[in-house]
Amino acid sequence: MEVYIKENPEEPSIKRPEYAGDAGYDLFARENPKISGDPVGRNKTLTATYKSIDYIEYDTKLIVAPADEREIYAMVYPRSSVSKYNLALANSVGVVDSGFRDTIKVRFRYIMQPQDIVMKDGEILGIKINTDKIYKKGDKIAQLIWCLHTHPFLNFNDRMPPSERELGGFGSTGV
Repeated sequence: MEVYIKENPEEPSIKRPEYAGDAGYDLFARENPKISGDPVGRNKTLTATYKSIDYIEYDTKLIVAPADEREIYAMVYPRSSVSKYNLALANSVGVVDSGFRDTIKVRFRYIMQPQDIVMKDGEILGIKINTDKIYKKGDKIAQLIWCLHTHPFLNFNDRMPPSERELGGFGSTGV
């Protein structure tokens, strides 16, 4: 398998796994985070106060292109370090289709904490981002995991073949 990588060699955007058994390639933020939200006033910066925050986006400045688009694609997962931050990957997992040729961007939801609420005289004015609890430019922000394409034949049918399990879900096998 071969994947073409386009990045700034002065600021690498992707790092191979540290150990042979590791699956994820680390992705780095190559720009300061972009805040999508409703600022109080015109200031749309990290230190601004917001009425609401839609998401915080990081651009990796990385473009990937599998040599054979039919062979592999990639998925973006959060790193385990995200648990130290007030962030959650906005779409749980991101799919980077093999034909996608723009830079990989990673969006997070900001998980507001009580101390992030800005109040005056008992009235809530907005939310302030705790900049110590979000990733910054240069940080490892996510993992890229390569996956093999599988396109099974879909047999649309009114009746399903029997199975050992049959019905049952949501904890039906025990805890």
